[in-house]
This record gives sequence, C-alpha cells and structure tokens, in this order.
Amino acid sequence: MLNVKVSIVVPVYNVENYLSACLDSLINQTEKNIEIILVDDGSMDSSGDICDYYAKEDNRIKVIHRQNEGVSSAREVGIAKATGDFLIFVDADDYLALDFCEVLISVARMYNVDWVGTNMTEVGGESYLSFPQITDSRVVNNVRFHIDNYIKHYFYTLVICGKLYRRELFDNYHFQRLKIGEDSCCMIDMILKANRTYLLNYNGYYYVNHDGGVTKSKSFNKNEYDRYRALKYIYEKVSFSFPNYGRDLCDSKMNKLVSVYQKNICFASDREKKELKRVLLKEFFNTHLNDKNMSIRMKVHIILVRYFRLIYDLMIKINNLRGKHG
Repeated sequence: MLNVKVSIVVPVYNVENYLSACLDSLINQTEKNIEIILVDDGSMDSSGDICDYYAKEDNRIKVIHRQNEGVSSAREVGIAKATGDFLIFVDADDYLALDFCEVLISVARMYNVDWVGTNMTEVGGESYLSFPQITDSRVVNNVRFHIDNYIKHYFYTLVICGKLYRRELFDNYHFQRLKIGEDSCCMIDMILKANRTYLLNYNGYYYVNHDGGVTKSKSFNKNEYDRYRALKYIYEKVSFSFPNYGRDLCDSKMNKLVSVYQKNICFASDREKKELKRVLLKEFFNTHLNDKNMSIRMKVHIILVRYFRLIYDLMIKINNLRGKHG
C-alpha cells in the first residue's frame, strides 16, 4: 500500500460563506498525494466561482459544474471521477484537521481495513453532543458490533463523513435519493459490505452546525418522511441478514411513520397535508400486521389509522391542543 492516493469528494451547493475554509483545510493537508473533486451542484451563489478559483491555484482540484440534482447524485458523480485508492467525503461547509488524511491513511495501512471511522467535532452548536462517540480505538471484524452501535445511535454509524473508505466499496454503488437519512442508509451498506474496519478515537472532522444548538421542533417538515424511508430501507436490509435486530429496527421505523403522520395532521399546511397524507396512508395500508417484528403498540396505531381514522385524527388534534395549554 505504498504511495496510495486519496480522492476527496465534496458536493457543493450554495455555501459561499463556508467553502473557502473547507477548501483551505483540504489543500493544506499534510498528506500531499490527494485529489479534490468538487461537484458544483447547480449553486446559485458564488460557490461555483470559488471552486474554479481554487482549481486554478491547485492542480489537484477537479471541478464539475452541473444542474442541481441533490447530494446523493453529486457524490456518485464525484466517485465516478475519482482515481484514488481511497475515498473521503466532506460536506462543503465543514472542514478537516490538517493531518486528517495522513492519520487515516496510516491507520488503513497499518491494519489493512476496508474503512476507518472517526469522531466529529461540532462547531457552532451542540446538537450531536448527546450521541455516543468512539472512545476506544480498535479493529472490528464483527458486523454485529457496528449494528449494535447503530441501535445505540453511535454517531459514526449515522454519517459517511469523517471516514476513509477503500475505493472499491463504492464500485457500482447507488446512494438513496433522500433529503434526510441517505447517509445512514449508506453507512449500513458499508457496514454490511466491509470485512474488516477500524474505529479510531480521533476528532479531525469539523462539522459546522448552522442552527446554533439543539433544535427539537414539533413543527412539520415534509422531509421527515424521507427519514422514515431511510429507516424502512435499513430495517429491510439488516433484518434480512440479522433477524435478531428486527424488533428494534421495526419499532424505530414505525415510530417515525406515526410521528410524521401525527405532525402532518397537526402542523402541516392544507396543501402539504393533502400532498403527503395520501403517501402516508399508503404506507399504513401496505404495512403487514403479521410482521413478527412489530410491537403490539405499533399494530394498534395501524389499526386505528386504517379503520378509525377520523377518530384517530381527532384524538391527535385534541392531544396537541392539550399540550399547548397544559
């Protein structure tokens, strides 16, 4: 593994205020054998111009300009252009410690692993501080170890950034087309595909939080349905190979479906309600009540929505009003 090359894939979309800090951290890496692939995903600000400026200054940078198709598609475009032995994914408003590539390559060489996972340092908030982080550096040969950690919400199992991957793990790989949750789907796939991995207690990826803190809103966000779709994807993937995790993953999936439905009833605009309710009801009616992994509580929700929907909706609205005035 001498003279290995790392491809850093960066989807870029309307991040003109943060992009320079990101790119400065990449071009100044202590590991010099890298290429930086910037996929300008139809930015409407000056992000594309900033990409072009840096590309003129550093011949290791490749810039791809295209119409907006989303982060999943942008990552696939970047991977297709990558010529490195390893891949690193960086969001364009985040940045790396200057030794990030060098440290992770050294670990990958030493332990001959498929991917190296690390911790993240949050900048500008504390929304992820409650997620468990890696505390003990170790080789992991057991897929169940990572799935256990996913169930426990270890942060490294939820995001694809902050890691180094063998390039071949992403051969012919297609990301899920989601607004929220596509990272979790990808990480589950990488956990299932890898034979040997390494968890490193190292904080070299800086996640920039633009919300400024913990924000647990009760308001409606139509993208939350994508989070349900991600949980459904993960349930189907993992429970097929590892049935013992079915109950936990099924409950997680169904809790999200119920939550999205209830928020849609209480908080969505009339247009949003009509738009999404049909999709949500289809999920309730297509969910099999005989799924052995589903809890009785979730089955009760499904029965109420299917056969007593008007009463169920009214109960949800009443409970919401009580919560406001209680």
